[in-house]
Amino acid sequence: MDKNLNIPLVSILLPVYNMENYIRNSIKSIFKQSYQLFELIIINDGSKDNTINEIKKFNDSRIKIIDNANNLGIQKTLNKGIIASSGKYIARLDADDEWINKDKLKNQIEFLENNTEYVLIGTGAVYINEQGKYLYKYLKPKTNKKIKKTLLGYNCFIHSSVVFRRNSVLSVGLYSEEKTDKHIEDYNLWLKLGTIGKLYNLSSYDINLMKRNDSVGHKNLIEQLTKTIQIAKKFKKYYPHNKFINLMRNNIRLILYKYFKIFISLIQLFKS
Repeated sequence: MDKNLNIPLVSILLPVYNMENYIRNSIKSIFKQSYQLFELIIINDGSKDNTINEIKKFNDSRIKIIDNANNLGIQKTLNKGIIASSGKYIARLDADDEWINKDKLKNQIEFLENNTEYVLIGTGAVYINEQGKYLYKYLKPKTNKKIKKTLLGYNCFIHSSVVFRRNSVLSVGLYSEEKTDKHIEDYNLWLKLGTIGKLYNLSSYDINLMKRNDSVGHKNLIEQLTKTIQIAKKFKKYYPHNKFINLMRNNIRLILYKYFKIFISLIQLFKS
């Protein structure tokens, strides 16, 4: 690994919107990494709170702030960050998550440098609540073979854990900015990357993933599941293994969650 590069080897993308209570911990977790050859691109997507002032408390030349005048949404914001980046690799972190393994970046970069056929690598995660209390932890499928057998029916990567090759993402057209891919833009990108290279997950719990009731994923789960079914159909020719099982799994998951929502609504109705 060339330590004398004139440009940062890793560009870390940290999009943020109204996250004044969480952003400091996310940034601190980045600077605790043992791997220090990076630039940190923070894209403030039109925050209305004190987020930008919290960011400016950090005095480090590796921080590049992009301040969107208006809220563009996560899809355009991420692409704006990638275009502005100069690293060989792109790492992702959400403003309410934290990296908890100091060797996370080091391990991922070493893997990609030594395995040029791989385009994307993720890790496992620890779920915490808004008070920082442990909820549970899990690992995603590890090998390229297992991931590609599963990816059509299940998002095999945690967005805040991934590192991917910048050139590979540019070659597949960045994150989709289509309305039909809103809230599943990451899943769409993994499916595209899997058509041009190999995918991998480390078997380590490298991030704290915050589970918030007001998060986009929590509020839009039915919409996400519906869109997941639609996009899986588009990519089914690229992931033929277990194609029928994976597509069926998506539909079953959507049906079960819809009935669960109805059940919860009935309980709340009777309580009132």
